[in-house]
Amino acid sequence: MVRPEFGSSQVAALAPLVVAAAEKGLPDAERILDQSAGALAEVVKAIAEELCLNQPHIAGCGGALVHLPRFRSAVQQAVIRSCPGAEWREACGDACDGALQIALDRALRRH
Repeated sequence: MVRPEFGSSQVAALAPLVVAAAEKGLPDAERILDQSAGALAEVVKAIAEELCLNQPHIAGCGGALVHLPRFRSAVQQAVIRSCPGAEWREACGDACDGALQIALDRALRRH
């Protein structure tokens, strides 16, 4: 059981430990890693479907995706399985830049 005061930063601090354990072949850690990657992939799929993006461009940002290559690889593979048309790219800005690019792309398709 997790204590109520155990916040997101404490959970995030566990990520490198889980990845290290998965890299050593510990089944529980591998399962946690795969389930976490799968959950992020489902978010990508849901957003792509909601925005009618058949071939979304994905730029993974954030500490775990940037600093934990094993986790990033697991997420990329899970996204490819759940959203086959997705393509990974390097971020060209922040989340606001991405949202503006999507809005511009959709506006141009309407004309």
